[in-house]
Amino acid sequence: MKWAYPEFMWWWILIPVMGILLLWIQYRAEHIYQQWFKGNTQHKRRPILRYFLRFSGITLALLSLPGPFLGEGHPEGAILGKEVYFLVDVSASMNAQDIQPSRLKRVQQEISQLAKRLPGDRLGLIVYTQQAFVQCPLTDDQETFLTLLKLIDTRQFSGTGTDLRAGLSQALERFANDRPHADKPIGRAIILFTDGENFGENYTSVVNRLKAQQVTTLVVGVGKEEGGTVPESPGSKSPKRRPDESVVRSIPDYEGLKNLATRWNKPLFKIEDGRSITAELQQALDRLPPVTLDSISEKILLNRYTWLLLPGIMLFVTSFFFIPIVKKSKDA
Repeated sequence: MKWAYPEFMWWWILIPVMGILLLWIQYRAEHIYQQWFKGNTQHKRRPILRYFLRFSGITLALLSLPGPFLGEGHPEGAILGKEVYFLVDVSASMNAQDIQPSRLKRVQQEISQLAKRLPGDRLGLIVYTQQAFVQCPLTDDQETFLTLLKLIDTRQFSGTGTDLRAGLSQALERFANDRPHADKPIGRAIILFTDGENFGENYTSVVNRLKAQQVTTLVVGVGKEEGGTVPESPGSKSPKRRPDESVVRSIPDYEGLKNLATRWNKPLFKIEDGRSITAELQQALDRLPPVTLDSISEKILLNRYTWLLLPGIMLFVTSFFFIPIVKKSKDA
């Protein structure tokens, strides 16, 4: 048996001490009674029963002090939250430095700040160009998520173009595989970061499937409206050039992104200057009702000290009702 406060077991030494003390009190009471009521006698059973009740009550009270663990409990609860996939465009145009330090670096900063405001939610990360790759599956481990976020680079893929359909399709597939909530999918969301230069197939069918699954999508455009030059490599100051020596310039397609955002009746969020949009994205996510991410059932031991203490108190109090019954002597 386990105890909540085993150090209180030292009090058990008082059990035999109290037994002896009660016997002495009983003896003294009878002696005093005989002196005051000479010739009369007490009912023999009542003093014995009174002693038994008092001793049992004190014993149970002392046994309850360490807090015995008797029985087990299995309380169940639910962990509520949201499931959010961040889709990050890692095409070469995301190296443009029209916003500092670069479009991709700003996206990483925004995601990092937002993730820290979503404790307990399951976050995932998908990077894409003409292909899509799951950088981080859905997880509630923020440390792992943030570590993998820092590893995002535009050199992860050989392709340099952007296919929004690839990223959205990968997210839809992962939602179906990671944790099927066919009954309550409304707590799922996608946050799409891109400069909007889509060179892939039409993504209308994927959008319709996401809407049918009630997956909310927030679209974030990255870059200034006038655009910026694309460097040769991340952090390079030399602009990328075409075969004809003309400088490669990337201009965000905000018109196309705005049309995409309206498919979910959401505004288009923009990262085009030094202003952070973290709070705006959080407010949009807060409007989504949470889903049950997991259930918990914890095995715990139950402190049953009351099972001993309450009967002990009742026995001790009951003993006071067994007052002596005087039998008068026939000679009195």
